[in-house]
Amino acid sequence: MKDNAARALSIPYGDGEVRFTLPARNLLAVAAPPPVAPAPDPEAAVLEALRAPIDAPPLRALPRPGQRAVVIIDDITRPTPTHQILPAMLGELCAEVADLDVTSSSPPARTAP
Repeated sequence: MKDNAARALSIPYGDGEVRFTLPARNLLAVAAPPPVAPAPDPEAAVLEALRAPIDAPPLRALPRPGQRAVVIIDDITRPTPTHQILPAMLGELCAEVADLDVTSSSPPARTAP
């Protein structure tokens, strides 16, 4: 590729993508995650991760009586499957401590561009 050649690129944005060109001399590399097959049972995978995280105690072991927890979730512009994560997370947070004060906060909902 010539030093002054342009490279056509695209990045995910909302439900679509943004396309642009960049001079090759300004592009060091294009990094992308490897393809990953979806979990056959997403809810079970979330529970497993919360109950047996890598190098950390299970989520349910962290809260103590009287403590407060804040849960922040992203908005619709991110592809996070909140509907699959949040119920399990709240269940694990409150599993051992009945008086845990959990507050959920999120930016106002908006539609993807």
